[in-house]
Amino acid sequence: MAFIDSPLQNLALLKDLLAGGTALTGAGVDNDETLLAAMLLGAASDKTITISTDTVIAVTTILGTPVTGDATADLADQAEDIRVAILAGHG
Repeated sequence: MAFIDSPLQNLALLKDLLAGGTALTGAGVDNDETLLAAMLLGAASDKTITISTDTVIAVTTILGTPVTGDATADLADQAEDIRVAILAGHG
């Protein structure tokens, strides 16, 4: 499977995942849902701005399925790691 570099496509996939499904399953993607959400959020983000718990709360609320509690910090930490890795890969 190819990397999806479009922020809007990543946000659309994140919205679907948060709502309970994803088209990626049909493409053979079987990652843990939290990791998959982190990958999508990290890829959708501005690569020069840190992803925080506030970011997760704001984005998931805007997408219609707010992430709350411990899941917020877990998603923020994983998405931030992915954002940093993508930034490093872009040079």
